[in-house]
Amino acid sequence: MFRRSNRPDEWLTIGERLVNAPGRKAIVHGEESQLFNRDSVAYVRELGGGAIPIIAVPQARHHLMLDQPLAFVTALRSLLRLWEAPT
Repeated sequence: MFRRSNRPDEWLTIGERLVNAPGRKAIVHGEESQLFNRDSVAYVRELGGGAIPIIAVPQARHHLMLDQPLAFVTALRSLLRLWEAPT
């Protein structure tokens, strides 16, 4: 799904490929990221990713583990608990 490529047509379809990929998925991003922002969240939802958990780590940019390590771990633990819950 995420093979290394600089072809523009592959970058233009990354949202669709993410939403349509099999298995569980989640997006954990920095709240202050310039690469993934509120418009990105809306785009994922628009593509049909309404069931994908999207977690914004407060006061973090692109490097979550460096910017807010404790908040990042908390987000991951919350996500894992969500996935452990019976459906």
